Amino acid sequence: MVSFLDCSVATTICFVLIGIGIPVFLILLFLPAWYGRYADTRKHYFGSIPAKVAWILQECPSFLVPFVSILLHLEEAKAHYVSVICLAFYVFHYLYRSFIYPFRLRNGKNTPTEIFVMAVVFCLLNGYIQTVYHLVPCTTRSVSWLYDPRFILGAIVFVVGMGINWNADAILRRLREDNSSGYKIPHGGMFEYVSGANYFGECVEWIGYAVLTWDLAGFTFAFFTIANIGPRAIQHHNWYKNTFGSEYPANRKALIPFLL
Repeated sequence: MVSFLDCSVATTICFVLIGIGIPVFLILLFLPAWYGRYADTRKHYFGSIPAKVAWILQECPSFLVPFVSILLHLEEAKAHYVSVICLAFYVFHYLYRSFIYPFRLRNGKNTPTEIFVMAVVFCLLNGYIQTVYHLVPCTTRSVSWLYDPRFILGAIVFVVGMGINWNADAILRRLREDNSSGYKIPHGGMFEYVSGANYFGECVEWIGYAVLTWDLAGFTFAFFTIANIGPRAIQHHNWYKNTFGSEYPANRKALIPFLL
């Protein structure tokens, strides 16, 4: 395996991302990331990028890094096909997120260049650690792993989370069918229970991935995802309540049904 796919480097990146995730979580609890509905909350010194273009370019490294690496190292991929099957869950998600989801966006606000750059850096690093951990691989897996309860449970949780996420995305898109730019109260699916149904689905999805991979790279991604979008779900919840007042369903939680 070529030297740039190195387990020690990938492991170091994992711990760095985990370390960064803690202050990111704390900061985002009080300061919303300035994209989407919060894009106008601060001045953009470096301009902004159209939403569809930003989504494609910032997300595609998470797909291209593992996909191209597999193509370049087919023999290693065949030798470690069980780990590559685990990686396939990740690759499939980002195939959708990079090249299908952006073209379904309606009236998305421009992405500040600073946010775009940070997203690209994260997707490159995350694509790298997932690729190394499952193509080198850093964790040896035999075919019996595909029958392990952790893999089976994780795969089920992943698919359920992905379904929740896709359904929530579809509900949000339908709110913009009239091409309006204003915000409305979403109804249906997990939105009946939480304000951040799309974020809840994504958190569930990557928790499932962490379980089915059962390695540091999977845990790192799940941890950083929750640290990043968990606070955003809370901010969305507060925004909905402040914007719509008594019209907003009082029984909805922010991220976790019935709890938070």
